[in-house]
Amino acid sequence: MTVRKAVIPLLVVAAAFLLVAPVAGADSTEMPACLGCHSRENLTLKFADGSSLSAYVDKKALAASAHGSLDCSDCHEGYTAESHPRTMYRSKKLFQLRLSRICRGCHTDKEICKKAVHESLLGREKQGSAPVCTDCHAAHSVALVAGSR
Repeated sequence: MTVRKAVIPLLVVAAAFLLVAPVAGADSTEMPACLGCHSRENLTLKFADGSSLSAYVDKKALAASAHGSLDCSDCHEGYTAESHPRTMYRSKKLFQLRLSRICRGCHTDKEICKKAVHESLLGREKQGSAPVCTDCHAAHSVALVAGSR
């Protein structure tokens, strides 16, 4: 067998791997399980007060986002393919407030307050008006800050 003939099967295998490889940033084993449902555009989360929120996650937008290298459970603790809690929140706003607290597990108040607009929002929090990060930032497609990678 010539070297040329031996290389062709390797190229075929490499090409096949590239075609089925996961989206960049989605290299965890849990991501495909989560996106199995959350990539459906009609998936919604319903709340006790009758309000609802889309639970759709755009795979490509997530992969390109600042959070694209994270596993789903880095933010959504306790959620796995085998165990998916079904907590019923009273309202969309309460759900969003809870999730904003998760953001602050990584993004410290000191870091957040480097931007004046964020500092004013955190100031309002002390007055009883808690900021909701996702009012301005889409968690699954948040843009990278220049120079952050």
